[in-house]
Parts: sequence; C-alpha cells; structure tokens
Amino acid sequence: MSEQMAFTVHSASEAGMLTSHRTQAGVLLTDEPPAMGGSGQAPNPIEMLLAAWSGCLVATARMVAREHGVNLGGITATVEGSIDPRRVQGDRTAPAGLCSAQAVLRVSVADPLPWLAADVESRCPVSGVIGASGADIQISIEHADPAEALFR
Repeated sequence: MSEQMAFTVHSASEAGMLTSHRTQAGVLLTDEPPAMGGSGQAPNPIEMLLAAWSGCLVATARMVAREHGVNLGGITATVEGSIDPRRVQGDRTAPAGLCSAQAVLRVSVADPLPWLAADVESRCPVSGVIGASGADIQISIEHADPAEALFR
C-alpha cells in the first residue's frame, strides 16, 4: 500500500454564516449569499468545492500531459455545478450534494488530445469525491490556438 497524504483544515464561525478556514497555506473565508442567510462577503462552500475541483483538474491535466510528453502551454478551466437547495432547507427527500458538475478545460496545443479528458477525470481526486456523491460529471477539452488568449 502506498503512503497516504493527509490534509487538515481548522474552521471557526466568525459572524452569521461567515466562516474562516485555516490551512497550511493561509486562511480562506466562506459565506452564503443573502438568499441563504449569509452576507455574501466570500464564496459559498459549493463555489469553494468547484474551485478545488477546477484547481485539481488543471494540476492533474498538467501531470497527465507531462507523462505523455505533451506541454499543454496555457490551460484554463471553467466549472459549473448545481445543487437542489431543498435539502439544505430541510427537505430530506431532495438529494444532498451536487446534482451535476461540468468542466471545460481549454488548452493551447495544436494537436487534439482525445485521451486527456478521460485520464484527467479518472485520476483527479476531487473528481473522485464529486463522482462518489452521485453527481453526473462531464469533462470536456477545448483546444485553443497557442496565440489566442485563453480567458474569454
């Protein structure tokens, strides 16, 4: 069995729904939008989950491409997810967690990489967590001209 990596986050309620989270690299804040009882001062936990997924997808894509001898050049990720808010509001018949999650990775390489999306999805730890929750996951790769700006 390989050695496992462990991670720790310490969280504290600040005011209302605003919560601080101390990690090995610094402090993050989460909040809820006003419609969910928060003040909207920071990303909500679902946005943080999606940001974690996006970061993990980008890092995993770079790792997988490097193993294939491919330099991805620039890479961006746009991720979206949806939840059924009825569960948070107390309806136990509604699903908990993400219902669906989609990601589009844009890479600036000239040649198509048909293997990249499947390899990234199967190896990204956050994809594994989201998939295990029952969410429908879709990951696609778009190719951009290396001279094109990746953020649109």
